[in-house]
Amino acid sequence: MTTRAPAQLIAAELFQFVQEPSVDLPEGAPAECEDRAALDDELRLYRFASVLLAVLDAEHRDAAFSAVRDELERLFLPARAADGRAQLVFVRKACLS
Repeated sequence: MTTRAPAQLIAAELFQFVQEPSVDLPEGAPAECEDRAALDDELRLYRFASVLLAVLDAEHRDAAFSAVRDELERLFLPARAADGRAQLVFVRKACLS
C-alpha cells in the first residue's frame, strides 16, 4: 500500500520548481534576453502554466489532485481576484501556446 503525500506538500514542491531562477544566459545571447527580470517573469509564467496543465490532467483522472491545484493556485496567484485577473489572462495564453 502506498501512502499519498499531502496536497500542500506536493503543491509546495511544484511551486518551488516554478519559482526557480532560470539558467544563466551565455555570452552573446540575443538582445531580447537582456532584460533579465522580464525574461525570468516570462519563464516563471510558462513553468507555472506547464505545471498547472499537468496537475489539471492528473485531476481529470484523480479528483484528489483538486486540492493540489487549489493550493498551487493559492501560492501563485494573488489573494484578491481583482489583482489576479491580468495574471490569469497571461496564464491562459501561456497554456494555449
